Amino acid sequence: MDKIKLPRFPPRKARKTPTLIKFVVRWLDKFQFLPNPIPTSSPFDMKSRLKLLLLSAIDRTSISRKARDLREQNLPISSGEATLAWLKTKSVEDITALQQAGFYQFLESLPENFQFARKQGMLLAIDFHTDPNYAKTLSAYICKGRKKASTHQFYQYITVIWLNAPEPITLAVQLLPTKHSTFKTVQSLLTPLLTQERIVGVLADGGFYNYDLIHWLIHKQVFFIIRGRVNAGVKPLVRKYQEELRQKGTHLVVDYRVNKGHTRKRLPVKLALCRAGDRIMALIVPPTCVLSGRRINEL
Repeated sequence: MDKIKLPRFPPRKARKTPTLIKFVVRWLDKFQFLPNPIPTSSPFDMKSRLKLLLLSAIDRTSISRKARDLREQNLPISSGEATLAWLKTKSVEDITALQQAGFYQFLESLPENFQFARKQGMLLAIDFHTDPNYAKTLSAYICKGRKKASTHQFYQYITVIWLNAPEPITLAVQLLPTKHSTFKTVQSLLTPLLTQERIVGVLADGGFYNYDLIHWLIHKQVFFIIRGRVNAGVKPLVRKYQEELRQKGTHLVVDYRVNKGHTRKRLPVKLALCRAGDRIMALIVPPTCVLSGRRINEL
């Protein structure tokens, strides 16, 4: 029996994922371990299939990260070989865009009273919380997050809720990593809705008091109400107008400028001061807003 001379293994410095895959496939191909393609119903021949399997085994970090990002966005992905090929050739952003068609089908499948509400315009609310089922949802693919290992903390989510629907429902949810950009996350969640749906307003808590987010909403000409953060320059303004607010009533709208960190960038907006007993709440609205302070507070 003749001895089989194995091909030389790549040196340590060259042992990167593509090199290893080419080496193994070349070795198997040389000794005809891949003689026949798999059935024609599959888009992959045996060699391509092996490459994908090796990729998933050797370079599973990038694959698993993409798959995790997709699962966190509750996007349906293909299974088996198609998933590996898809994740290898497409970015998460590309896949997200491709999945929007399914989201629109979900909206179209809602009952007639929801379709009538869509034509009237959607009032959306975005919020941080620990339960993705924050609103009553018709989306079966949204499930509750699991508890972190060895802690009593749950994952945190950003959820987009359709408030003025016949029944408030969850339209989008995003599981947040430890380090994240609030603006980029909200932008990715709202962009499909702003592109295809009629949005009459966006409501948000103080966690979304963000210069970039407010600037983006103004640029998109979207009406919004965002609660002002006390530690972001709003508190001195509240004290300044506190006496005037007591004299004129419970609501007052004044001009204000949102600062971007320690830069000199200033963004003109309006600030609605609403008093309830001894407590004063500050709400940020677009500079073109013509609503009264009372109406803003009611929203």
